[in-house]
Amino acid sequence: MSDANTPKIRLTGVGMVDAHEAQTLNVGDKVMWNGGSTSTVTDVEEVSKCFIRVSFTSEDGTPETPRRWKRTARIARIPQTAPQPPAPVEVEPVSYARHTGAHGFGWTRKVSTENPASVRDMITRAQERGDTVTIEDDGRIRLDNAGVVDPGHDGAGERCPVWLAPQRPASIQVEDVEYRMYVGVLRDDVKDMGTVQPANVRQAIKTNAENGHKAERLEDGSIRVYYSWFVPQHPAAEEPTDRPCPTCGVESGQPCKDPLLTLVDETTEGSPAVITGHVIRTGANGVMLSREPWRGGQICGHQTTYGMGAYSERYCGKRKALGEVECAEHVEQTREEYGTVRVAPGNAQGLMLTRSQWGWSVYDGDGGLCASADDRTELESLYGFALLWEPHNGDKPEEPTEEEHAAYAAAMGTEEDINRAARFLPQGEEGTRPCVEVDGAQVYTYWENGTLVVSVDVETVADGVARADGTVPMVITVQGDTVYQA
Repeated sequence: MSDANTPKIRLTGVGMVDAHEAQTLNVGDKVMWNGGSTSTVTDVEEVSKCFIRVSFTSEDGTPETPRRWKRTARIARIPQTAPQPPAPVEVEPVSYARHTGAHGFGWTRKVSTENPASVRDMITRAQERGDTVTIEDDGRIRLDNAGVVDPGHDGAGERCPVWLAPQRPASIQVEDVEYRMYVGVLRDDVKDMGTVQPANVRQAIKTNAENGHKAERLEDGSIRVYYSWFVPQHPAAEEPTDRPCPTCGVESGQPCKDPLLTLVDETTEGSPAVITGHVIRTGANGVMLSREPWRGGQICGHQTTYGMGAYSERYCGKRKALGEVECAEHVEQTREEYGTVRVAPGNAQGLMLTRSQWGWSVYDGDGGLCASADDRTELESLYGFALLWEPHNGDKPEEPTEEEHAAYAAAMGTEEDINRAARFLPQGEEGTRPCVEVDGAQVYTYWENGTLVVSVDVETVADGVARADGTVPMVITVQGDTVYQA
């Protein structure tokens, strides 16, 4: 500790600093030189009754020339600080769920349940290794480098954090009534997931408590569990039944019985969404799916809603962007939020299906040829341009029903979605010209012999576009003036 009685010396570029006799140096101390640079003492050797020899390493660990000093020589010594013991970590008298993962708690996997004594032992061993131990706001304990990334994931075998989540007993009473479940980050922007039973609410509270997410009861009586809200549905007066059917408009008092047309509480620009199997037709905004599409295919599959039970989850049904693992909208959204796009293993990149000199060809995002065939439907099925489901078991994708195929084609068939799905096909090494493809119609634009050539090929337009006589409705304009119409 410096005081007024401590001797001083002046260092060039530093000023007056405390001075100590050379004989007080110990291994591990630092010595400051003119200019402010420092060296660490690695050895102190007695040369005579009056002199000592001191060895050093530089700031980057390089050995330096030893110095021979008189014992009473004054130097700027920085004493070695004694290591401080790690701060004690308070462990709650409850069981802890042990999770491992390399990308944050939301991407972890539960490994085991630990008692308080085991948790204290894990903390002690982590501190002895020098690993960082962090107590998070909700009581979770994070131990850096205490786990290993699972096989089959990026960085398999590498060290990763371990989280210990306290499993506190639930203190919220769940009424014996049905609950309406809503899912979302903010209460004002949630998805209605339908009605669930009290047992589902209790299980949600229990499961999230194991993961360190505490449930809370709000002032209006609803229960919030992580990103889910459960609103009790108390009995109310019966509503009149003489209203038009929401599907067909007939005032029969009963909805239509078509099992493939079930109205749900989602709306898009005022129009109700219709479910056909696992396909949700949502008008101009495209199509959503209540089952994950095949990851190896060409449908985005970004999960937008996490629910409980069948038909409660939502996946994006748009086509993947060329060279990306999701559609352009979700790739941009994910990169803005997380800085990178992380997807499940086996997720294919967006490809391009186009007509070529070999019939039909599939190209990757770099313009490389993947495959060619005379049959377009063969390539659509092989590479997942058509709707396929991620398998529940095994690796082979599962086929949708005919009704789901038809519903998906209809949902993707709006002009706005078709235009948004337009693709630019650059000129390839095989002699193909640059082209814009919209729903199979291909417009080639290129320079040749000093002339701008515009060529339209409608031979490959999608089914249902052409008239009965085989012609395609078309208008061509130049500088706003119509030069061709058919």
